[in-house]
Amino acid sequence: MRTQLQRFVHQYLQLFDSLVWPDAHVLRDSRAQSYLYEQMFRQLKFAPPERYQLRVLKQLVQRLEDSIVNPDEDVGAVSF
Repeated sequence: MRTQLQRFVHQYLQLFDSLVWPDAHVLRDSRAQSYLYEQMFRQLKFAPPERYQLRVLKQLVQRLEDSIVNPDEDVGAVSF
């Protein structure tokens, strides 16, 4: 899980056009969501351009929503 997240964050910070997204079960994990928030969106010293951030965030939220299998069990799934 950690490797997928680290690879994704590195690609994001290097402004890759085509990102390799973490698996759906990884995205559902609240710890993974916290990690992504901290590494990608919280007070970065050298943040990517805002339009790129918005584009990736929009796709990330959509993938998080799509990853929810059971809303009752995945209640904390979308924590952004």
